[in-house]
Amino acid sequence: MFSPGTNTAYSNIGYYLLARIIEKVSNKTYADYLKVNIFEKCKMNNSGVITNDELISHKARNYIRSENKYLNNPYINWEFNIGHDGIYSTVEDLVLWDKALYGTTILTTEMKKLMFTSYNEQNWGYGFMINPFYNHGHQLIAHDGGFFGAMTSLNRFTNDHVFITVLSNNQSLSHIIAYGLSGIMFQKDVEIPYKHYRTKIDTSLYDKYKGKYDNNIEILKIDDKLYYNSIETELIPESKTKFFRSDNNDRTIEFIKEKSDNYNAVIITNGGVKEIVKRSIP
Repeated sequence: MFSPGTNTAYSNIGYYLLARIIEKVSNKTYADYLKVNIFEKCKMNNSGVITNDELISHKARNYIRSENKYLNNPYINWEFNIGHDGIYSTVEDLVLWDKALYGTTILTTEMKKLMFTSYNEQNWGYGFMINPFYNHGHQLIAHDGGFFGAMTSLNRFTNDHVFITVLSNNQSLSHIIAYGLSGIMFQKDVEIPYKHYRTKIDTSLYDKYKGKYDNNIEILKIDDKLYYNSIETELIPESKTKFFRSDNNDRTIEFIKEKSDNYNAVIITNGGVKEIVKRSIP
């Protein structure tokens, strides 16, 4: 993609290679190296690296969701899936990890400066995103991730010393839940989750709703249906002006009616946090 040292790009394969390098240089397994150099030093007694053989006490079972029902997690060979996935932990242990990153037990001040600096347009540092767009206007060092049967969100609001983490064993959208929780922490008006029901409305209204909005949002009308950015995400009406997304009921869009009977702005709700987005100027 580019010459070494000239750019950066986030890559699971890159982190797999780093894990193999750690094993080569240290002459230890990746699991043993992290146990000695991170988990034991931070007193993270309920954290480790999943292997094919180790029995992990009290570990939650993992599930995947398929066609609106849950299934047992598929088999994963952990011999070939290290570096970018496979660490288990608890909320309490991750609090210890957060505290360690404020000190120098694990990383020196110089190392942390390297780690927590943004190096590209996607705001990637070393393994963390630095001040991503969902930071509520507060200094944020964060990372979300998921694999079969798991979805996690880790958010460090470092100037506020606020730490929010959400762990899921069924691929629930932890990052959306964490976004709502952080909105509550920063005293934003957060809508409480509720049951969404489809209702019938006059679809001729869709002609007034369709179009391009800021933040790269496009509302599409195809065959008397509304879609969010692509035909993969249908907008399902729960009132004349408010819709919920087919891929996640708790992400809603409400069209704002003006006195002129036009609709030039929408209220986007993610995890209950509301944001007004205006129609793009042609």
